[in-house]
Amino acid sequence: MRYREKGLILSMFALLALVDSQGNKPASGWSPSIGKGKEFPLTRHDLGQPWCRMKQFEQTIRRRGCEEKTILNNLCYGQCRSFYIPYGRKTFESCSTCTPVSSKINTVVLNCPQRNPPSRVVKKVKIITYCSCRVCGKTYS
Repeated sequence: MRYREKGLILSMFALLALVDSQGNKPASGWSPSIGKGKEFPLTRHDLGQPWCRMKQFEQTIRRRGCEEKTILNNLCYGQCRSFYIPYGRKTFESCSTCTPVSSKINTVVLNCPQRNPPSRVVKKVKIITYCSCRVCGKTYS
């Protein structure tokens, strides 16, 4: 990686740190640069504060021939930062998404009176317990 490319990546990390997760801001007058005295054309106002929340909803668990059961689960939603910056023949891409980072598995038992013989079906359901802005494409348990 050439020196200029390293400088761009370091400047991007500085840009991502403009407002950290605790809402702390750097000293006034600080601005990341993209090299040769050029500054990013983005302000703190443009970036805003990323956020990611969890909201409870009712999820219906079904299986053919069984009685359905409704459970409480959670979903993740929010606005996380993403960038795409052309840089010569290359680009800098950074993607962040609001995603589950913690979950647990609950067992749901469905009664199945229409089956022959009548039986029960056990289903495993992933329950989201915590959401956060994380790098796109990574899998979290």
